[in-house]
Amino acid sequence: MTNLLEIFFTRPLLVRRLIGTGPYGAKHVDESSAETVKCRLRHENRLVRDSTGEEVVSRSQASMSVDIVTIPPGSLVQVPGESGWRTTIAEDRHVGGFDQSPDYYSIEIA
Repeated sequence: MTNLLEIFFTRPLLVRRLIGTGPYGAKHVDESSAETVKCRLRHENRLVRDSTGEEVVSRSQASMSVDIVTIPPGSLVQVPGESGWRTTIAEDRHVGGFDQSPDYYSIEIA
């Protein structure tokens, strides 16, 4: 089923996954080791719940292959056309609830 959606994942998203926290705050993969993943981007302000259950505003949503390695909340992403890093506030793996439903993975971006 994943192959059906691959044609929609055309935008490159640069990802620096959260790898932990330390005395100086969050630790991410080095910028030089950032991973590029193909996704579909949708830009709109939406109210979503973050990983702690708080309601926050998401400015963008990126959908990608269901096989992508989890991008934990707090990870940094760089949206095409922007030079700064934005924070991932929520993630979800959408596995079809009925026959022939396409599976995909999505993240909400602040």
